[in-house]
Amino acid sequence: MENVRLNRQADEFRQIIESLSAVSESKAEQAKEDIQVLRHQNLTFTEDFQSERRDREAAQRRVAELEEEVSRLQREVKCLKLYCAIQYSTAAPPTPST
Repeated sequence: MENVRLNRQADEFRQIIESLSAVSESKAEQAKEDIQVLRHQNLTFTEDFQSERRDREAAQRRVAELEEEVSRLQREVKCLKLYCAIQYSTAAPPTPST
């Protein structure tokens, strides 16, 4: 009788162990899938970040180029104004025509 009870208990323990093993394998497989998804997300975020950084740096370079062009054009306008002022101040006064 004791032998039968012990055998039954051993069978129950085997079933519990098998059940836990199956759950453990399932969780391990899910964890592997989660890791793959997270790695893919990380790669996507990294690529997106690097792309945005390149775009931002290109925009900053373009702003610097445009600022330099504005500065150059402002100097050119100043020189032209000075040239015009000199031309008109040294020109002979207009004579009245009758």
